[in-house]
Amino acid sequence: KLYVRARGGGNPGNYETEISEFIYGGTNTISLTGRRNRAQDNDEADYITFENLVIEGGYYPIEIETDYVELKNSVFRKAYGDGVKVGGALPNDFSNPDDPSQADYYNSEYGLIEGNDIHAFGESGTDITGGDYWIVKNNKIHDSVISKDNGTTNGIMLKNNNKGTIVEKNKIYDLVNGSAITLGGASFGGIAREAEDLVVRNNIIYSLHGGQYGLAIMSCIDCAFYNNLIYGSSFTRELIIVSLSDTNHPEYTSVNAKIKNNIFYNNVVDWNGQHFY
Repeated sequence: KLYVRARGGGNPGNYETEISEFIYGGTNTISLTGRRNRAQDNDEADYITFENLVIEGGYYPIEIETDYVELKNSVFRKAYGDGVKVGGALPNDFSNPDDPSQADYYNSEYGLIEGNDIHAFGESGTDITGGDYWIVKNNKIHDSVISKDNGTTNGIMLKNNNKGTIVEKNKIYDLVNGSAITLGGASFGGIAREAEDLVVRNNIIYSLHGGQYGLAIMSCIDCAFYNNLIYGSSFTRELIIVSLSDTNHPEYTSVNAKIKNNIFYNNVVDWNGQHFY
């Protein structure tokens, strides 16, 4: 719990409160930690709402590993890594590293990211790595900066056995070397079932330049991408790619992907000097 009291009394909501100043690229500004055994831990930082705030700096302005957390109508900016980071189980926590469902440790579940302005990030605007059943809606994700060694950024990344997340009615624009949305991915070199039952709908994506893909579906099971608009962007590989998470494991493939009722307008793919419109 964080308690704020106004000097001299009164409502602290009438004042601007600065908690601290953090080194750009250092540790996280806010961390809600949940890396303890589920059976032994009844003391997680659950059911917390962050609303009408400006949270900036650090490697991540906020990292979430707990449940029922809401981020609403706030600004997350100036991140060395992801603007908003949601974590889950890591492969070294798995009884069987090839089966993320056998994770021994907590996944962050049932969260909400709504109505936020996420910008000036160096990796992904929103990265839900292992979390389940999140809703990401009505956010603006834009104006990334290059601060990572790999020199690329993403709008939204959902991977590491992410289940049941819904992404809707967001605006993603003006990303530097940026891909729009990745469903699945290549966690730690690629694992089976990077994502399951994800839905991405009714988003507007524009003015992305230099990234490899508009939409990447990688080792994603029963994932859907529909009623979205992508326009005025350029990519270096494909507008849409459906692929494995690890080429050494042909079984780590995407199954039953649905891409329908989308509009793709005025985009360019420039692959090895060849232009595709």
